[in-house]
Amino acid sequence: MKLSDIPPHVTDINPPWFFQKVYSEGNQDDVIPLFHNHYYDGPLSGYFKHQDRYFFAKAIYPEDRKYWASWELTEEEKKAALDRHDLFCKYVGEHTSYFLDENENWSRNLGKVQPPDMWDGFYKNPNVPTVDIESIENREIFGILLNPFKSW
Repeated sequence: MKLSDIPPHVTDINPPWFFQKVYSEGNQDDVIPLFHNHYYDGPLSGYFKHQDRYFFAKAIYPEDRKYWASWELTEEEKKAALDRHDLFCKYVGEHTSYFLDENENWSRNLGKVQPPDMWDGFYKNPNVPTVDIESIENREIFGILLNPFKSW
């Protein structure tokens, strides 16, 4: 199934559920949000890790952000996404990153933004790796899961 094949409501299909594909008991607590990619009043897409596997995820229905399509990344895509994010953190900030807080909840590093005079080190740097999101989204979906970015 591709993203373009998903009907107006997920209950109208029998999608490949993420946890049925990775193990039988399915526990979303094992999903580690890494960083979001697109954001508007909350994350719309981003990257997460499950066990030793890395995934890109996108909200299927941006208005409620409950169901997310996921695609497993190739080694090249994973490296590019992680390297790109490292440069983003260095020159722009860590405000898109998630960490385990003192209450053992996944949270964002709000306010961890670099001074604006550093941003060109990312935005105008021709050596920043790119990730072809359009190519990823045109592949078969690995699975659908509930919001991997539970708190923002």
